[in-house]
Amino acid sequence: MTTTTARVHLNTGIRLLSRRTTLGASLVAMVLLAAFAPRAAQAKVRVVTTIETFADLARQVGGERVEAKALGRGTMDPHFVESKPNLVLELNRADLLVHVGLELEIGWLPPLVLGSRNPKIQPGQPGNLDASAQIPVQPPAVGAMAPGFVSAIVSWNLCTLVRSRDWRR
Repeated sequence: MTTTTARVHLNTGIRLLSRRTTLGASLVAMVLLAAFAPRAAQAKVRVVTTIETFADLARQVGGERVEAKALGRGTMDPHFVESKPNLVLELNRADLLVHVGLELEIGWLPPLVLGSRNPKIQPGQPGNLDASAQIPVQPPAVGAMAPGFVSAIVSWNLCTLVRSRDWRR
């Protein structure tokens, strides 16, 4: 073998080795990216409620698939929650709004919902859940009301919505 022929074989071998190394490095990089790349996780359903009882209920029903926040705290009177800009922001990001209904939040919730500019939670939309909508309204009896009945209806509606996810577009 002459020097020129040896040089050609050496150059060809280096080129092949270089191509194999590049291909191997590319393959290793793609495997590492596929293994460690963040997976497209299914987004959590953002539930905003007017009272903490419903927020807790949403967390219990939805588990890890739900992020629930209450606009009013347990120490507040649900008739008179102070409207603040952070509440509008929470409503803007919500997928579902759960409110007691029967005009409990009539003095403060409608302006916040309108101001949120969130089409999903506007009145009449699937993302606006009035907990009292499925309850036949009767004149109050003398004595106490049964809040567990309202919670049972909301629990059923939340289960249906979170599991089906048909209302979310």
